[in-house]
Amino acid sequence: MIDMIRNRFEELRLRKSREEGEKLPLKKIGKKTGLSETTLWRLSNGTNTRIDYATLDVLCRYFGCSICELLEYVKDED
Repeated sequence: MIDMIRNRFEELRLRKSREEGEKLPLKKIGKKTGLSETTLWRLSNGTNTRIDYATLDVLCRYFGCSICELLEYVKDED
């Protein structure tokens, strides 16, 4: 394993979904945040290669979390 930044978007989406008692499809999150479904889809499946500060800000506000909860640094154990 190599050092990497792990995206926790999907975990936060599932947590918020449980808290609100309803499913949160990407389309609904997009409407509430103004982010494109493509951006959200890439975050959801981990295929994004970069993320804007403005996107981080919107997601942290939406999920009520810090950047450290949205992105996690995973250090190589070797």
